[in-house]
Amino acid sequence: MEMLKSDVMERVLELDDNVLLPPVSTVFPGAKAQTLRVNGYPVYQFAYEGQLPLYQQDGKYRAAIRHYYFKATFEACGQLPLEDTFDKAAIFIVHYFKDRIIRDLDNRNRKFLLDAVRQTGLIQDDSWREVAIMEEGFHDPYGNHVQMYVLDRDNFANFLAYMETYHRYEIMKPDRSLKTAIFEENAYEKQKRDKEEAKQISDETTEEYRRIWN
Repeated sequence: MEMLKSDVMERVLELDDNVLLPPVSTVFPGAKAQTLRVNGYPVYQFAYEGQLPLYQQDGKYRAAIRHYYFKATFEACGQLPLEDTFDKAAIFIVHYFKDRIIRDLDNRNRKFLLDAVRQTGLIQDDSWREVAIMEEGFHDPYGNHVQMYVLDRDNFANFLAYMETYHRYEIMKPDRSLKTAIFEENAYEKQKRDKEEAKQISDETTEEYRRIWN
């Protein structure tokens, strides 16, 4: 069963994200980011293509997903002029779905986003003492995507009231091709490592046979 699950997840990855592209050696931002000014205070916004993965991911697929969100967030954050970091932060994650099928938001693994944001230094920690987190879902017939907002906790109530009315005006559309590039880089690097390991084993085997026949 474990082998079957692993094979299925690898196949899902191939069908969903493996568009044929030449191997890339440089990671481009797989997310978009900008700094908003809402009623005078700064809000950092990140936009990601597609839905967040489910929690039931493991192995190679989970590693590829983690690689994507970390790289995408770091590269996008690097393009921002960081005005503030937050000791007491709030994170608002908005899921946009292209259809109206009923989904549970708590099945989506937001940990990849939280870990990535913490590593950028925008927030000090993602424990309950330092960060408040809220998620919400809306319908967007143009496609699935995720918007994440990071701000000071003192402004959270004001920001939620603002987003209730204006969330559609703040949508940034991420670029799917950039996400694909990051997945391709991850697969390419792994393929290169596998070839190097295989060559090393082959060289050792050849040398062993040479000693035997000599």
